Amino acid sequence: ILFTLLNTFDSENYRKLTNKLDENGRSSHSYENKQSRPIRVIAKRLHHACDAKEIIGDHQGRDYKAIDACVKLKWKTKEPLNMFTSTVSYDEDINKIYLITTIRENKVEIEPIKKNPT
Repeated sequence: ILFTLLNTFDSENYRKLTNKLDENGRSSHSYENKQSRPIRVIAKRLHHACDAKEIIGDHQGRDYKAIDACVKLKWKTKEPLNMFTSTVSYDEDINKIYLITTIRENKVEIEPIKKNPT
């Protein structure tokens, strides 16, 4: 058998299945469905002292299904930057998210997260 596709209903069954494959010396690979993964964006020009819960509340006040928000940190020094990553549900309209101009009465720029070219 070259490969077999196995789907599980929840994370508990997934862990049991992968543990069983590992015990038997079989290799396994997992893939994330790109159509059902959350949308992640960057909110620039938002002060790092803003509370992530307030940002989530602002998104939910606009009827977005916000999942998470966290401040970005500098790579080496880990100092907070004036930008947040925000995660919303996959079934939201991405174009409407990019049209957001204010969060918590602060002017912001919403951009996609750019992947490192390396």
